[in-house]
Amino acid sequence: MPPSVDHFPPNPTDEEEEFRIHWVKNRSQHIKTHFETFEYGLRDKPISESKILVKQEINSISQQLQPPEFKPSCDVLNNKIKVSIVEKHAC
Repeated sequence: MPPSVDHFPPNPTDEEEEFRIHWVKNRSQHIKTHFETFEYGLRDKPISESKILVKQEINSISQQLQPPEFKPSCDVLNNKIKVSIVEKHAC
């Protein structure tokens, strides 16, 4: 535990929290909807060409998705044995 409340990282802003909730709830639905539309456009193409186009689309989507910003907890010392969290994870 940090020695005091002041050592905790700051709470996310309302905007950051709203973005995170929206991203978590809606990302899979957006991807499914996109692929339904994309696959509908491939219905007249040969299977081999469709597989290549689907693979390219998956790679494109993977590159465009940006997860919410990760904020690690602050590096605090354990009060009793004075070992930092970073050193604990290295063990």
